[in-house]
Amino acid sequence: MFKLFANWIGKELRSNRTRLFLAVSTAILAAIAFTLSSVVASDAFRSKSPHSATAATSSSLHENRIQVLNAGLWRTDRGFNATIRVTNLLVVGPLEVAPVLYMADGTRYELPPLKLPASGESSVNVNEALRSAPPTVAAHLSEFGSASLEYRYSFPGVAAATVQILDVPRSLIFTYCFGPSGGAPGPHTAEGVWWKHDPDTTGFVGLANTTSRAFEAKLAVVGADGEESAERSFTLQGRTVKLLDLEEMGDRLPSRPNGRGGIRVRYDGASGDLLIAGGLQNDAIGYSATIPFLFRESAPVEIAPHTYASVGMMVGKPDAMMGFPATTRFAPYAVIRNTTEDRLPVTASIVYTNQGQPVTVPLPLKPLRPLSTEGIDLKALLAASGLGSFDGMINLTFSFKGRPGDLLISTGSVDQTGNYVFAVQPEAAKKSSGKEIAFWSVADGSDTMISLWNPLNAAQDLAVTFHYADGGEYRFPVHLPAKADTMISVAELKMTGPPDLDGNIFSATAQEGSASLTNLADPRGEQTVVVSAGTFNVRTATCGGGCNLCRGLTNVVVVGANSVAVSTTAQFSAIANYSDGTEYDITGGASWTSSNSSIASVNAAGVVSGVASGSAFIDASTDGIVGGVCPNPPEWDGGCPTASFEGAQSVKDGAIVRSKAFATSADRE
Repeated sequence: MFKLFANWIGKELRSNRTRLFLAVSTAILAAIAFTLSSVVASDAFRSKSPHSATAATSSSLHENRIQVLNAGLWRTDRGFNATIRVTNLLVVGPLEVAPVLYMADGTRYELPPLKLPASGESSVNVNEALRSAPPTVAAHLSEFGSASLEYRYSFPGVAAATVQILDVPRSLIFTYCFGPSGGAPGPHTAEGVWWKHDPDTTGFVGLANTTSRAFEAKLAVVGADGEESAERSFTLQGRTVKLLDLEEMGDRLPSRPNGRGGIRVRYDGASGDLLIAGGLQNDAIGYSATIPFLFRESAPVEIAPHTYASVGMMVGKPDAMMGFPATTRFAPYAVIRNTTEDRLPVTASIVYTNQGQPVTVPLPLKPLRPLSTEGIDLKALLAASGLGSFDGMINLTFSFKGRPGDLLISTGSVDQTGNYVFAVQPEAAKKSSGKEIAFWSVADGSDTMISLWNPLNAAQDLAVTFHYADGGEYRFPVHLPAKADTMISVAELKMTGPPDLDGNIFSATAQEGSASLTNLADPRGEQTVVVSAGTFNVRTATCGGGCNLCRGLTNVVVVGANSVAVSTTAQFSAIANYSDGTEYDITGGASWTSSNSSIASVNAAGVVSGVASGSAFIDASTDGIVGGVCPNPPEWDGGCPTASFEGAQSVKDGAIVRSKAFATSADRE
């Protein structure tokens, strides 16, 4: 996911840049304005009378607004087929989503809307859409471009989507995630990491302007020791896309058969104005991998410890149930890049299971040289640790002290032919309120593998719910002992899974859908689990990564009386809305305040007391993990963010003339 920040309904969401600048799709604060005694109530969010105000109810705070998701690249050239997959994360109702394709020159092409049932999924074949383009678009058709999804809902984060670029004859696959638009203004630098699996590996980088204005982007390719090619500038007109050849961009770098290095992109604007999508490929052997990118913070950022984990990396002979040829053997790979001008000490470990017990093997890594990119010889390190003949799954952990963006990590497994590539995106080992896995499939011989790792020293109990594309679900428990891992094959679960927590068996007709991971005892409860998911097909020799999102809060609504008479009391309620559309009463756990306690006071239980005639605002706030955002975007350290939100209403003569909400956000341990 190459960006996250979004402007939310015209509300400026600010974060403490010592950690990250969030444009989260939430408001964890709601306010009620009410009148006492003879003051007449009106709408708390509209100025109607110079002497009136009213309580904001759930319906008034749930007004649908246009939400936009963007993806930076689709391709139909050289035999590629592009597919956009869209998932409704709401479990409470349907969602209508309108897909839009943008040609390379910025021409907009609106497609028919998708009507998704609760937790449902649908797809768009980009190639077919281009073949049926109307005349106004046909004159501008291109073989690559960008895409957006538009829908109406009261808050963002309730839809997830990917664009998959697939070439079956060449066994090439690239998957990119959609993300919200907008974000933090200012200068931005994005860093990527590239590597050559073999001498014939080539690469590409796509730059997509998601705005209607023109701006300049600058790109340089960086070598293994930090040497840079000449920086090149590209003017991107509104909504246009540039597709660049990585070899041409790095023509001044020394050519090495197994080279590696970085990519640096600079531009001015909002953080989401530019989407960057990259890939590596060797057509002859069917090798393909996505280039990861990470934003460097433009403002001073606090130095702190960070731990990433890459889970479910295959080693040696794969499990027979996966259906690979008998001679297939996998080797893990890891490429890490120091984006700073200082030496960067990194501590790394391999964690695997031996006879049911987790084992941790420290890896002897030297500090990374300034601006350097290093390949870790995991095969040799495994052999040196007595694991040269190990068959199974390992997890890699990387820890360092620094700032988000100081370390870039690319990990995965590849077989001896280079044809089967399982990329594993690192994720921070941090607490969350759950994860959403946007897509799984068992269609046409595919299978989705979901790897889970518990990094804690205590056991955790989880509920994994598989949602079917056309409705329905299968929910079953997973027990993870301390430091333990597990891998779930959706195809195997479908064939042999027992009745779930509700007594249902996995649907025999379900082929695709999404999945969610929650605390077993409490769907809102916290968990600390690292997740990786990928959908592979042995026949086509392709494996595409998924896009995971954080479950959590999106906003809080305060519900109460329009007026409270002097010397009387009224019970107000705080309702928390979550990214899957569910609501929970958090009245007892919210922080309650009054804008004018001489008019009305409120206690910790949300009971409001009328004190004197006049107007006041009753606020309820809470801290929580933000839902509907990606846990591993380029903007922060790869964990689900927590946020504390504040709201402010401007009152004059008892009538609200302006309404504004903003949030300060910070990752908290």
